[in-house]
Amino acid sequence: MGYGIALSGGAAKGIAHIGFIKYLQEKKIKINEISGTSMGSIIASCLALNMHYNEMYNLIKNIKFIKLIDINLKTGLVIGNKVKNQLKKIFGNKKIEDLDIPLYIIATNLDTGEKKVFNSGYIVDAIMASISLPSIFKPYQIGNIKYIDGGLTDNLGISPLNSKNILAFSVIRGDNNPILNKKKFLNFELNKSFFKYNYEILYKSLNINLKSNEDLNIDIAKLKGSNVILISPDLSKFEFYDFYKYDDLIKKGYESIKSNLEYNL
Repeated sequence: MGYGIALSGGAAKGIAHIGFIKYLQEKKIKINEISGTSMGSIIASCLALNMHYNEMYNLIKNIKFIKLIDINLKTGLVIGNKVKNQLKKIFGNKKIEDLDIPLYIIATNLDTGEKKVFNSGYIVDAIMASISLPSIFKPYQIGNIKYIDGGLTDNLGISPLNSKNILAFSVIRGDNNPILNKKKFLNFELNKSFFKYNYEILYKSLNINLKSNEDLNIDIAKLKGSNVILISPDLSKFEFYDFYKYDDLIKKGYESIKSNLEYNL
């Protein structure tokens, strides 16, 4: 029995997908097809290329993320050229339709607000479209169409999958802690800074939106008769920018799927 695999967006938290992949490869679980959104699109593409867990780990370990930031001083947005060059080192000019395992990459059409599912074309272009988070990256243009992050319309790309059995790995769940405007330091309670407090509100709001569209797509898949197994590690102690905590993130991802599926596969 094979599975369709869906990997969510979640910026640095998406590194936990590599722990998920490690478990699947250890158990020699057959993969029929793969979808990925945002950070999940990068890991999904590696998996569709039959890349081994160790190769993925070494890629993450050796990338200097801070060096991939190229900001346009006029707009304050990441241009993305350095990210694209890094992706080309990994995927070259490979096309989605040439892969052995069917791959679907989710992005959002900026003009129409509609979901775009890439199942053909250059892998690098599809990933760049999928990861273009608004207010961080400038929109990525393919032809005459500008794309932004796929998480806005489908953070957990279950809908393109045709498999009866689906393993869906979401990295944006598990954070149900209330937002407080104070923090503890030694035995004192201090007010959080204006920016820190408002960042937490924005972060929480984004998570609510992402979780809502994930829930919707899971419900639709179940109504169509799919058996969806949702795996969601608690990554509440990590931030979206914690790219250098890859060891801890991968460990969390591995432990989460192992505890959920050890006796079910």
